[in-house]
Amino acid sequence: MGMVEIMNAKAKRIVLAITALLVTAVPFACADIKIGRERFFGHNARGPYSIARRNVETYSESITRNGLRLTRGKDFTFDPATGMIAFEDSIKFSDVIDIEYRYDSARSSEAGPSSGLFTLLSSGTGGAGLAYSFRGNGKGEQELATIGFNSQAKFGLMSLTSSMTLDKTVKGAKGSEAQNMAFAASRDTGPLQFKFDYAKVGSKFGQADALKLVKGSENLGFTGKYTANSRLSFSATSTKSETPDAKTKVVKALSQTTTAMNLQLNPGGKFMAMHEVKTEAQGANASKTSLTRMQLDQKFNAAMSASLIQETLTTEKNKASETVKATKLALSGSGNGSFRYEGTMSMSDSSKSGKARDAAIKMSQGTDALRATLAMTDRHADSGDVATQAFKLESAGKTLKWAAAFNNERTSKNTKQMSLVSMEGGTNDRLRFNTAYGMSRNAGKAGNLMKLAFTSKAFTGMNLAAQYSRDTTGAKELIANKVNVGYEPNKGFKLIAGYTEDATEKGYKEATNINLEAKPADNMKLVASMNTKVDEKGEGSAQTVAFEAKPTEAIRVAASMNQKEDEKGQLATQGITVEAKPAKTLQVAAAYGTSEDKTGESQDTKVSVAATGSNALKLTASVASGTTPAGPTSATEAAVSVIPIKDRMSFTGSFRQESKPTGAVEVSTIQADLKPSSALAVSGYLQSRDGTVDHPDTVNAQVTLGSTNALKVVGTYSENPEEKNVILPIVRQGLALQTSFSGLTFSGGYLRETNSKDNSEGMKAEVKLGIKFSPTQTFEGGYQQTVGAVRGFKPMLAYNMKYNHTMGDRFKLSVDANVSRLDPSVPIDKRNDVKATANLGIAF
Repeated sequence: MGMVEIMNAKAKRIVLAITALLVTAVPFACADIKIGRERFFGHNARGPYSIARRNVETYSESITRNGLRLTRGKDFTFDPATGMIAFEDSIKFSDVIDIEYRYDSARSSEAGPSSGLFTLLSSGTGGAGLAYSFRGNGKGEQELATIGFNSQAKFGLMSLTSSMTLDKTVKGAKGSEAQNMAFAASRDTGPLQFKFDYAKVGSKFGQADALKLVKGSENLGFTGKYTANSRLSFSATSTKSETPDAKTKVVKALSQTTTAMNLQLNPGGKFMAMHEVKTEAQGANASKTSLTRMQLDQKFNAAMSASLIQETLTTEKNKASETVKATKLALSGSGNGSFRYEGTMSMSDSSKSGKARDAAIKMSQGTDALRATLAMTDRHADSGDVATQAFKLESAGKTLKWAAAFNNERTSKNTKQMSLVSMEGGTNDRLRFNTAYGMSRNAGKAGNLMKLAFTSKAFTGMNLAAQYSRDTTGAKELIANKVNVGYEPNKGFKLIAGYTEDATEKGYKEATNINLEAKPADNMKLVASMNTKVDEKGEGSAQTVAFEAKPTEAIRVAASMNQKEDEKGQLATQGITVEAKPAKTLQVAAAYGTSEDKTGESQDTKVSVAATGSNALKLTASVASGTTPAGPTSATEAAVSVIPIKDRMSFTGSFRQESKPTGAVEVSTIQADLKPSSALAVSGYLQSRDGTVDHPDTVNAQVTLGSTNALKVVGTYSENPEEKNVILPIVRQGLALQTSFSGLTFSGGYLRETNSKDNSEGMKAEVKLGIKFSPTQTFEGGYQQTVGAVRGFKPMLAYNMKYNHTMGDRFKLSVDANVSRLDPSVPIDKRNDVKATANLGIAF
């Protein structure tokens, strides 16, 4: 059967399907995407927190914490199927979480209200609010999880905030519930600034071996700063927290205090004193750290400055303590423009490791043309003495630079010495060189280091670089050679060659590369490269040749060849491509390629044609054939698109035939879109598959009728629909209705699905009604029912109602109620899965 006959047969099937749809008026409910917005307070926990809907759109959520946008995967995780959110950090009682998400009302299910926030009082200097949240109890029901009160106020320079929350989800040994409190006071301006925070969780975790009933976490924090004048200021911070471990019943306590004073002695001097204490208690692992630090900085003049630091650090852990006292003095200055000096000295005394002393001095003398630098360091400690001396002399001219350096390091176990002389010069821009020679001695072993680098621009277009190094200072001799040559006589020709040789501790390496690029004309280009490599793993080589020509704007030819060989085997590929565009409405392309590796040889050939008769007609076709180690392959494709009437009528047809060693398959598709009038639209889609048992034909048809702006009916019929590349063995029928006039809106629809394999059925029905009595009064009501068990349909019956009444700018009455139960076929008095929720809010 030819392609035209197949398309004619498929067209008859889709016309019959559309005709049946118009006669029976059995359509499919279209997607109804909505936006959900919720707000809730934290309860001093990471979560999880629950939203009001399940099966929301993936990656559609937007979450903010106190107005700051949070990042998914970094700040929180969200499960759109269950509507559960877990944060990386604990959400405090005073934190406000806002979430916005999208959901399809036909697919998403309501779980009853999960969270909310009512503003009870609000003014320019303060306000109060009531927060609540709901959570599932594992029985398909929603229970009140938290309820709390919050307030904030401002009196002059003072700010106060507080919150109280009752968390019914945290149960103690005696069934007690978590009672959370938070309080904060702050003053942010003036000579005195401070902030005070307090938070407490009142749940109980039971009795431990050595503890009685312990309370939950408690946090206390204080920060303060007092500025006496522009020269003197004091600061203090204090934090304390206690958190019991529900498993081990051990209290984890942490406290930290810091006090500091800053004093400006004179325009060039400053004094700072600081004391810090940190205590961590957790059973036998209790630890304490205290640090006292005093620092004096003085800048005598522009050429000299000094710094003196005195520290005492005491650490205690597991009944063992250690105290370290340290003193450090640093000096820096310059005698004149060419002489500079620096010096440091430090002494420390540890109750465990003993005494240690460090000293260092660095001096430099000279100008940009000649400079000498001397540096010495000395350290004495119980673990061993270390002393180093370094001397460096540098000279710089316009064409020649040289340097000599000597380093000596002495320890209690060894002495290391290194001397190095280096020289760099260039007679002009065409010739430069760099050379270095050094000697080393380490524990009686001597070694040499030699480096030589040379670069030359012999003439225009020619670059030459060579490098040689030899190092015997280590346990094994290392040698490296490198040569690069580049030649570019003009913009149309370029040649680069390189050679490297290395003897390393792991083995011997050698590499050679040659690259050639030629462009004799603007419409022709040739590129070739050859690389060889030898290392400890084996030998490898690679060659590449690529050619591209464009004799005219309508014809392009490209060819390439690649061959590679290494320790894994040989790989070779060749290919040629020809593209032609004899006219604006016609394009032809042909390609041929072969490849060969250790699995075998493959060959591919493809020819494609694309023609556009006009804006209303387009035709594409391609033929491909090839051979693989597994057997021959072939593929034929053709597609045509016709638009007889723009925006009113279009037809598309395609055919694909593919043959592989694993089997053959044919896929043909035809689609039609028709809009005979502005109030009626009809579309149909038919796809037939031959050669695969698990891929039956797919039929879709849809009719949209909108007689007026206030009335719209949409319906669809589908057999074996494809979702995410999976063919579903179902028959789907649906109908959706939307209407509105005056202040009344109404929408409803049903969806029916039948499984062709087990003949199971499922159906959803939904009705929504909205009434706007006046600009200040609105009512919304809804009904939803699901029966059957197709594709995860769960029996469910739900009613919801919402009423809003606004009087003025400061009074609002809101009533929200939901009732739902599972399996409507069972009487209410014989089931315990009925759930009902109602909310009432008043705002002033």
